[in-house]
Amino acid sequence: MKKIMQINITCGRGSTGKLAQALYEASLREGYEARFAYSAYTPTLQEAFPIETITQNYLRRGMNRFLGRKQHHSTPGTKRLIGYIRREKPDLIHLHNVQQNSVNYHLLFPFLQQAGIPVVFTLHDCWAFTGGCFHFAGRNCAGYTNGCEQCPLAEHPDDVTRSASSAYACKSGYIGNNDRVHPVCVSRWLCDCARSSYMGKMAHIPEMIYNGINTEVFSPRESDVRQRLGIPEDRFLILSVASFWNDDKGLTLLCQLSRMLPDEMMIVLVGQGLERVTEEKIRCLSGTENQIQLVQLYSAADVFINGSREETFGLTTAEALACGTPAIVFDATACPEIVDEQTGYVVDYDVGSVFQAIQDIKNKGKFAFHDQCIKRAKTLFDEKRMVREYMELYRRILHDE
Repeated sequence: MKKIMQINITCGRGSTGKLAQALYEASLREGYEARFAYSAYTPTLQEAFPIETITQNYLRRGMNRFLGRKQHHSTPGTKRLIGYIRREKPDLIHLHNVQQNSVNYHLLFPFLQQAGIPVVFTLHDCWAFTGGCFHFAGRNCAGYTNGCEQCPLAEHPDDVTRSASSAYACKSGYIGNNDRVHPVCVSRWLCDCARSSYMGKMAHIPEMIYNGINTEVFSPRESDVRQRLGIPEDRFLILSVASFWNDDKGLTLLCQLSRMLPDEMMIVLVGQGLERVTEEKIRCLSGTENQIQLVQLYSAADVFINGSREETFGLTTAEALACGTPAIVFDATACPEIVDEQTGYVVDYDVGSVFQAIQDIKNKGKFAFHDQCIKRAKTLFDEKRMVREYMELYRRILHDE
């Protein structure tokens, strides 16, 4: 029986941790043995292997912050991981987020190449093919296409390695020259960017598999969430969700938007970092108690806004569509891939354009979009589709077809 190992920063927590666990469980259903290694936070799988101890985790994060050179750290943990791989002898390894908070590239990738183990490497952001940044579109930087020689962030070691060009060379050397690495990107936009980097010259050039959501959980639900939040049923509810709010997520624009809204409209923002928001037409929630409450909010909203211009996929947008709620996104990065003309609006980054799209949705009514939103989510972004495509990739690599 062949064995597949998932490796991610988290196990069952956060978007990548949940995705990796879904693939772990699908591997078992497909008749494979399955293993899971993680770096941080409490795992949801009791059998998951911890790459680091708590002390090692804090030490490595401190070195990342103050020394830069983020692909160099986590030496003790990476040695533990290599030992685990040697003991388990997986036939295929699926890497997810193994970036600044995870492994030592100078140890792990030479080992993987020497061992000859096939690797599926899912890129959830841009870090694997840049000199250290997760996103670059907001700065109109194309340094990743030629080695990150002139990095605009090089003076900020907490944001990017002190030497972006050497970090790029490290990744292109260790990843790009391993002909058993199969890169996978979570959107067409990310895939195009990766192919414009060193990854476009790899033995296996990046392919695309959209992230998936559980459309049985994320589906329209009746609830008293408006009543619990004190929002009248006849008030037009605009929702936006982020794990942590800042201007990169569109916070300033949404505050400006709130000042333009008529009295029958209001905004609910969900996430951390909202302490400075004082606009009277914005209700701030630091989070939801559970996933079902988030689904209830998506379902109760009249429209969802993704305020970010740097999205490698756009998970919250897909979740909103699955709950039957139309979305407004900006014409940048992967955002336009999630929404089409039947499920919302793709607009310029301009508060007036957002306001006009809101007015159009209000005039048409949410239910003019409702069924198409659900259909699009189930067709393109369902977790079952994602799992099926990864299982097909596993079988192709392992010659199990």
